[in-house]
Amino acid sequence: VGKSGVTDIPRWAEGERLAFEKESLGFYLSGHPIERYKSEMKEFATGSLGTLVKNRYAGEVTIMGLMSGLRLLKTKKGDRMAACQFDDYEGTIESVIFPEAFRQCGHKVKDDEAFLVRGKMESKDEDERPKLYVTDLAQLDSALRMMAKSIRIHVDLGVWPESVLAAIKRTLASHPGQTAVSLEIHRPAEFVALVRVEDKLHVKLSADLMTHLEAITGLGTVMMSRSA
Repeated sequence: VGKSGVTDIPRWAEGERLAFEKESLGFYLSGHPIERYKSEMKEFATGSLGTLVKNRYAGEVTIMGLMSGLRLLKTKKGDRMAACQFDDYEGTIESVIFPEAFRQCGHKVKDDEAFLVRGKMESKDEDERPKLYVTDLAQLDSALRMMAKSIRIHVDLGVWPESVLAAIKRTLASHPGQTAVSLEIHRPAEFVALVRVEDKLHVKLSADLMTHLEAITGLGTVMMSRSA
């Protein structure tokens, strides 16, 4: 109970808060689930949806997006296909998954799931918003973990005590593997240091590892990279 006599209620994690907003309001109010992947978007995607749609990009793309408005359809021949939208923190795009692609990835489609999507953007004329014709998709976190060659952990010593470094080391040691790790350590008004972790603390990327690290340093503080 706090000084005011009111019971202190723990703050929700960002993911829980956004999920509650979507369930209760029908939209995200305080943020967007894809926003935490801004750093990864620069390396793993062609660009944000806002930028791609605004510039009327045409051609092969890789995007990160949250699926919504999923409609499962059939062609006149009875082949299964789907239509949906993908959106990120800047924009949205109407998308189609034709039968050939649906046979490969149709079992993965799900509303409110974040995906790494490959496909082709095009529009019939200048007045039509571009559409995305999907060729493949994968659950975003899983896809990034498979493609990443290293991770960078942001550590803010203005927020956390120095003992957080020992907690990170213990977590890394319990997930041995081949993926390189570096620490971006900030001490406000004093220094910023990038420290490459020794080889024996390289890790095997997994959802469990990411969850444990972000429980220590905060949501969105672990960035995956294609560079070793």
